[in-house]
Amino acid sequence: MNTRPSGTRFLTFSSSNINPLHQLVNMALGEWKPHKIEKDIKEYSALEIPLTEKDRQNISRIALKNENKYQLKQTFSNEKPWIIHGPEVASRITFRDRNITRCFEIAEKLGITL
Repeated sequence: MNTRPSGTRFLTFSSSNINPLHQLVNMALGEWKPHKIEKDIKEYSALEIPLTEKDRQNISRIALKNENKYQLKQTFSNEKPWIIHGPEVASRITFRDRNITRCFEIAEKLGITL
């Protein structure tokens, strides 16, 4: 578990389903218990890629076509196993799936430069 509050928090969340920032808040409140985390940890492959302007345009176009499926919220779902994060000039996309090959397939499907 990586509890750095910046840098790799999306990779940690993507690969384990544990949000490090939430854990830090729980620690500060005195509500953090290791056994609570252990039962909630999942195992996923995660891939983070910086986005170019072209990548952002491709994702926006696809998201508009699939408006109900691809809401650009920062949550994972079976339909949208990715999160876009960071400032627009340095945005990144983080994927997760049980299989790393599937992460690359999703990136290609979204038209992301690999």
